[in-house]
Amino acid sequence: MRILRIALENLNSLRGLHEVRLDTEPLDGAGLFAITGPTGAGKSTLLDAVTLALYGRAARYGSAPSPADVMSRHCGSCSAEVDFEVAGARYRAVWNLRRAREKPDGNVQPAQRYIYDAQDRPLTQKIGESERKIEQLIGLDYPRFLRSVLLAQGEFAQFLKAKPTERAELLESLTGTDIYSELGVLAHTTFADARNRMQHAEMQLAQISVMEPSERTELEIRLAATVRELRAIEAELKKGTEVIERIGRLREAQRQENEASAELARIKREAAERETDRDRYERHLRVEPALEQITRFDSAHAHAAAAAAERDRAANALRAARDQLHHSAALHAAVIERDLREATSAETVASDAVRQAEQHIVKVEKELESRRADQPLFNVYTEITSAVSTLREARSALASRHTEWVETCGRSEDATADLDQTAAEAMIATARSTAEQQIAAAQTARAAAQELARLARHHLRSAQLVADLTQHRTHLEPGQPCPLCGATDHPWAEQLPDEPTLADLAAILEEHEETVRRSEDELRRVTAAQKQLDSAAEALVGAIGARDRAVATVSQTLTGFALDLPAAGEETSFLTDLRARASRYRELTDERSAAETRLRDARAERERHQRTIAELTEAATEPGQATEALDETNSPSDGSARESSSESSAGSTSLSDARTGFRSALQQLHTAEAIAEKRAEDAQHATRNAEAEQQRLLPLVTAAGFDTVAAMRAARMPEAEAKSFTQWLRTIEKRQQSAEVLLERAGAEVRTLEEAGTPRGDDAEAAQRAQDERTDRRDTLIEDRTSITRTLDDDTKNRSLREQRAQELDEIKKEHTVWSELSRLIGSHDGSKFRSFAQSISLDVLVRHANRHLAQLSDRYRMVRDGSAELALQIEDLHQAATRRPMESLSGGESFLASLALALGLSDLAGRSVRIDSLFIDEGFGSLDPDTLDIAISALESLRQNRKTVGVISHVGLLKERIGTQIVVEKLAGGVSRLRVVG
Repeated sequence: MRILRIALENLNSLRGLHEVRLDTEPLDGAGLFAITGPTGAGKSTLLDAVTLALYGRAARYGSAPSPADVMSRHCGSCSAEVDFEVAGARYRAVWNLRRAREKPDGNVQPAQRYIYDAQDRPLTQKIGESERKIEQLIGLDYPRFLRSVLLAQGEFAQFLKAKPTERAELLESLTGTDIYSELGVLAHTTFADARNRMQHAEMQLAQISVMEPSERTELEIRLAATVRELRAIEAELKKGTEVIERIGRLREAQRQENEASAELARIKREAAERETDRDRYERHLRVEPALEQITRFDSAHAHAAAAAAERDRAANALRAARDQLHHSAALHAAVIERDLREATSAETVASDAVRQAEQHIVKVEKELESRRADQPLFNVYTEITSAVSTLREARSALASRHTEWVETCGRSEDATADLDQTAAEAMIATARSTAEQQIAAAQTARAAAQELARLARHHLRSAQLVADLTQHRTHLEPGQPCPLCGATDHPWAEQLPDEPTLADLAAILEEHEETVRRSEDELRRVTAAQKQLDSAAEALVGAIGARDRAVATVSQTLTGFALDLPAAGEETSFLTDLRARASRYRELTDERSAAETRLRDARAERERHQRTIAELTEAATEPGQATEALDETNSPSDGSARESSSESSAGSTSLSDARTGFRSALQQLHTAEAIAEKRAEDAQHATRNAEAEQQRLLPLVTAAGFDTVAAMRAARMPEAEAKSFTQWLRTIEKRQQSAEVLLERAGAEVRTLEEAGTPRGDDAEAAQRAQDERTDRRDTLIEDRTSITRTLDDDTKNRSLREQRAQELDEIKKEHTVWSELSRLIGSHDGSKFRSFAQSISLDVLVRHANRHLAQLSDRYRMVRDGSAELALQIEDLHQAATRRPMESLSGGESFLASLALALGLSDLAGRSVRIDSLFIDEGFGSLDPDTLDIAISALESLRQNRKTVGVISHVGLLKERIGTQIVVEKLAGGVSRLRVVG
């Protein structure tokens, strides 16, 4: 099993996402690498990430399935991933832990674990599945993985130096042999449990009691006698039951016979009491054949009465309709007369309005004709206003640009808005020529100053060189060679020429350099002034162009209106006059339109009133034609009353309402006439139909034995009473039939039972008492049989249960024997007996694996068991004739090799058949001196021969210098660290 990649996020101090690739350079080819960093930086967090991703647990956090404390502070989630290789196949294990809504203050949610194959396909998605799959793939559970991959070298170093009493506990924690202690305790406690269960079973067996054979035999004999007697009694009960049943039947038949006779007597009395009702009912039955004809007669008579009433109501309605028509006609005439007066007056007023409107239109037309030239002005007023406003803005902008130009050139000229293009170009050309001359002069002055400064620097350097040689001249001796040039003649040393001092030359250089600075400042000033001049010139030319375009636009707009271009500053007054002329022409136009509208309205009003007069004249003739036929039937007093009422109502009634009322009254009259005629015909027809039904009914009355129809109708009973009497007759007939049938059947039954010799009177009572005695005896025998049978059944069950418990006791005794022997061999209350034996064997196996690794680390030493003490080890020095000495005599480096060999041996022992190619050591280097540390590192490097990759976690400085490939954990601000791989 080889670890290829470790990725983690928000674990302890390693906040954020971190990744370590063990399958790429430099870690892949290193074989040995160090995980370094200061204490508390987060080195061991890498190992936490490995165990979290694979097993969902971290050794530093105990057995918690989802250690929330491993999450970085102020984070809402954390994760760990490990890519590993087993048998050539690659897998990835993932562990995630989140808080609610991934907020730092949210509740911790259940952890999630997944396993993916090389194609990133999920193999598991649940914690239980992932736990089983990891153990299946790697072949190690969590404790064995810790012992196989995370080498406990430091603990074995303690084991080698521990006292014998402490060594057992250390070995148990290192090798995971605590199960043997548990087995020893389990053997002891299980033996005690088996002994207790055996004692309990024996007690239970003793508590099960069974009957003696003689006692059981006696009960069985009693049961047989009871059963025989019970059978005899049941046979007698059967015969007695038949006699008792006949006695009961006889008594019942006699009772029914008496009840039937009494019922027939009651029926006879009830029939006599209702004889009068029977006579009435018979007369009612004679009416039944004529009942349908009586109903038709009554219906026809009622229909004739109703038709006569409808006829009278229709006649009254006809008279009312005629009166309403006369009233509506009079109202209609009065309204027409009133509306004619009002229409004639309104037509006169409308004619006056027409004349006034025509006169006003003539007056407005004359003033419009005088202002005809201003007609198109209003249509283009907006365009002229826009053009003049643009001209005013362009002139103002030109004046501003000219002012800026004058200020830039430094001239004293007045700002103007009438500057033309030619004058502006000439003015700009002059200013630019002057600026160019100033720039050329400044450049010439700067070049001269720079040349003087260059010469001054040259003279100063020469003077400095000469000054440096002066100190050598003082040491020249006549005739002796110069150490610089080798000459023996030294004329300069004999007489030095007068030369300017270095201070004078430096002052001259400073003066020339100041001149250069001033000339460069002047050049920058005149260059900047030229740029300002160019910018101002460009703005001035642009303003002149805008002014010229605005002038052209205004001139073109004013063409055809005999208007002159306004002078500068007079644009506002020009627009005011122009707006007044346009507004007046528009007012006259609107006034003429309003007058024409009033004229059209007046003419339309006059024509409307004229049509109204014609319509009223024509409508006045309509009511007279309709009421001529009715006037002959009305009295003069009625007519004058209606006329007076109509005149009083006309003041508040419109012509439309009057016409509608008249037409409605006329329509109602026609309808009333038709209804009255129809109702008269209906009444006449109904009367003839009633007379015909009466003629058909009279023969039936005579046939039924009645004198009149009224007598026949009086003989008929109410429907409910007739129905009730009919029901009573049926009931009485059924009761009589049932009583007669019951009387006959009961008499036959009595005769039959008496002929069969059925006991009667005292004999019947004696037979009943004998039957009751036999019943009591039978019940007693049944109780005895049940009691005896229950006692025998309980004894049978106890015998079976005793046999079963005896078999169970035999099995418990066998199990007790086994656990007794096992407890004798390995059992103890604290497990020490079996633990000592198992630890002795485990230590032998561990030493064998450790010596194989120790031989690869060093060919000098070999560990052996010390038979004189329990769990004691000695070191055998093969370079000194296999001399043995205590482990305490080893030096620091030798002790490290021995403990490392033990740790590697434990890894092999825990891994069994699984090959472990990735190892980590998280302790043991802090106390080593430099020489011992060299030995340890050399030993670790030798593991590369077995293709193992070893990661050493330490903060020891020498270790970081000796191991070039490192995973560096660097502390940052705020308690946060980061990872960096160097190699």
